[in-house]
Amino acid sequence: MSKAYFGFVLGAVIMSLTSVEVSVLDAADGHPATLVCSVNATASRGYVFNDKSWRGVILSNSPNPPFEVSVAGKLGSQPDRSVERVFSGLDTETPKVRQIQQNKKAAEFEATVVNRRSTSVVIVWHNNPAMANWAWLAQIDRSRRVAIVTSVYDGWTYTGGEVETMDCR
Repeated sequence: MSKAYFGFVLGAVIMSLTSVEVSVLDAADGHPATLVCSVNATASRGYVFNDKSWRGVILSNSPNPPFEVSVAGKLGSQPDRSVERVFSGLDTETPKVRQIQQNKKAAEFEATVVNRRSTSVVIVWHNNPAMANWAWLAQIDRSRRVAIVTSVYDGWTYTGGEVETMDCR
């Protein structure tokens, strides 16, 4: 994946912010307040400090490439990769995000609403405040039941970002 294309994808997600939906209806607006979303494709790009090089991978369960680049593997090939997220409390100002990994490990985070529209919500969250080296931004379309999640991270040996597309129920 080229740096320009990855930048375009991240920019497009941040600027146009797409959608997700929920399955438990919120009485106030008729849209779901809880949504279970499964990752259907992931694109990541990172800079490895020691190698002074950019690397990236695309994972998908689709037979058709989800992005205009080659597909590097299947989503189930990396056991620590998040494959599902449960977004709950989407009708509140501090929704919860539960990330479930392929190896069944899970983590829960409190998010903050950045923007709310009639059918969608944009939220942000980050990992452990002591580390705070990973942050996520999600656009959840509650009427179309789809989501886009972007993340940026900074580690001891690399820095990078990731874009995930998700189908929700």
